[in-house]
Amino acid sequence: MEAWLKSPSILISLGSHVRPTEAIALQMAKGIQLLLNKHTDIQVLWKLRYDWKDSVAFRDILGTFIDSSLVMIFDWIEAEIAALLETGKISVYVHHGGANSYFEACKFGVPQVVLPQWLDTYDCATRVEWLQIGAHGSQNAAPGIEANEFSGAISKALYSSNIRSNADTIKELCKTTEGRVFAHDQIARFALR
Repeated sequence: MEAWLKSPSILISLGSHVRPTEAIALQMAKGIQLLLNKHTDIQVLWKLRYDWKDSVAFRDILGTFIDSSLVMIFDWIEAEIAALLETGKISVYVHHGGANSYFEACKFGVPQVVLPQWLDTYDCATRVEWLQIGAHGSQNAAPGIEANEFSGAISKALYSSNIRSNADTIKELCKTTEGRVFAHDQIARFALR
């Protein structure tokens, strides 16, 4: 993994509970294909819980990129996501909008694309847009995904200097005081009243 990982790399991990339907997996694959056809210097690391190897349609879309190792797909990524983000080689993190994914990307200053799937994950998609640290990747299709919108969101997060700058600013803010330390101090202050 370390030898393959170089910048710019896109990391896609929709959490441990998301198992995309074939329709969603194919739309995501088409979005990645659109992106890689335009930007040949990018590679994609994708944690995908879908039987893509047996899908002729999926292989038709991404087969050449998989065969050339520009796209690496795993059912599970052994390395901690935070460790991958910390390398500085992940240029965009695509996730489902879970709080852990959102905060890890913030901590390491990685622009985000959020593909919300349920309830609170829509909050993270809205927050990423509001803070301008990434893009909502399926605003018109959620909880589904549409290839052009998905590809456009990744391009926006990857190439917007404003998004990269804002993500770096959030990273610096996260360095000042860790959340657990801040929470401890607030609880202690409240308890001493």
